[in-house]
Amino acid sequence: MKPFIIGHRGAMAYEPENTILSIKKAIELGSDGVEIDVRRCKSGELIVINNDTVDRTTNGQGYVKDFTLDKLQKLDAGKGEKIPTLEEVINYINNKKIKLIIELKEKDLEKDVLILVEKHNLQNDSIIISFFHQIIKNIKKINKNIDTGLLFVGNPVNVSSLAKEADAIFLFTNFKYTDKDLVDNAHENNLKVYVWNIDDIENLEKMLKLGVDGVGSNKPDVVVDYLNSKNP
Repeated sequence: MKPFIIGHRGAMAYEPENTILSIKKAIELGSDGVEIDVRRCKSGELIVINNDTVDRTTNGQGYVKDFTLDKLQKLDAGKGEKIPTLEEVINYINNKKIKLIIELKEKDLEKDVLILVEKHNLQNDSIIISFFHQIIKNIKKINKNIDTGLLFVGNPVNVSSLAKEADAIFLFTNFKYTDKDLVDNAHENNLKVYVWNIDDIENLEKMLKLGVDGVGSNKPDVVVDYLNSKNP
């Protein structure tokens, strides 16, 4: 079965990460889903940015939590793009047949993220993920019908038991630590393995041989073109 292709922060190799422009590019390149990062700003809105400061991705400086939305959106996130809110991203991808993978970068976002997901009927077109596994457990307590995933950097002794504890069905693993035992164990427990983030053919082929279910990439066209070449 063809793996699910995710554009990481949109298509960040080509456009400014976590912007509408980057998401647009990922869709144009044939991604099945796009992954974005969510934090809360000073005025309370959920905004899309990876770091806890604006320094790396904008022309500003300071912590996200110290900016109101109005001030955040006056910053240049690259190529004249602004930092979008989560709702702006949801509005953009609605009706585009794309799945939104929402990474929660900090605690206490669960209820407000779910309010937006439910408001825009995105329950079947989203996956909520986090490195904070308790967050994922909290999400499922609020809404059992939301798809969720656990993010990992390493290779825990038993990822399947961790997923079951958090009531998650997706494992988002760093490809460098993903091996046959992890994938096989996940599949035996009806879990899906999505690896992040692969931008080259050599590592892509390794992961496909393991039978991973999804691939995240900063260059989603690399994955799309490779798969199309194997299945013309």
